Amino acid sequence: LCSPIGRFILARPKDATSWPMLDFLVSKGFRHVHIAVWADRKQVEGGESAIRHADELGMLVDLWTGEMNTAKDISEEECWRRLIQPNICAYQVMDEPELRYKSDEGLKILRAAHNRLPYSVVMYNSAGLLGVTRNFANLETDVLKLDSYLTNNHYGRTVDSVVSRVDNMAQARPGKPCWYFLVSDNMTLHYKDPSYAEQVAQS
Repeated sequence: LCSPIGRFILARPKDATSWPMLDFLVSKGFRHVHIAVWADRKQVEGGESAIRHADELGMLVDLWTGEMNTAKDISEEECWRRLIQPNICAYQVMDEPELRYKSDEGLKILRAAHNRLPYSVVMYNSAGLLGVTRNFANLETDVLKLDSYLTNNHYGRTVDSVVSRVDNMAQARPGKPCWYFLVSDNMTLHYKDPSYAEQVAQS
């Protein structure tokens, strides 16, 4: 991923035929976008529309999904049939799983996703370095991905302090790509909205 990733957008069903945020991102030079879709029919239908619109704009998508087998109004098979699209560059199938699952439970979910998506990048997002150092799910994620932000506290975190965690990830599994879960307007967890420069610095 060699260009800044567009702001995280949640696929909402309010207008499943128009996605002005994607048009705006492209106009500002973004070529990648992070889209989240939860296990719900309207979310999945909206997500499919957004992913297809991104494809028309020439954008690659980093897709974050909830566990699709938990949906009550749509089958898991239909979820994936709608969401698997050629412009998706990576699928994040779990978020901070160390906080919710035992390691072997996470491994089962991860392997099921790998079986469904054998030619795609499949990953989870670690809550912190403990998930990496404790070898959660055998680190069978295709990318080591970590929550580590410049803007989630008031104490003057530096780019160096965040980037140093890449060294920790690289040492845990040499040769495996490392990445960050980028944040934008999640103000419930962050004291300020990250600036464009902060997003680029971190990515």
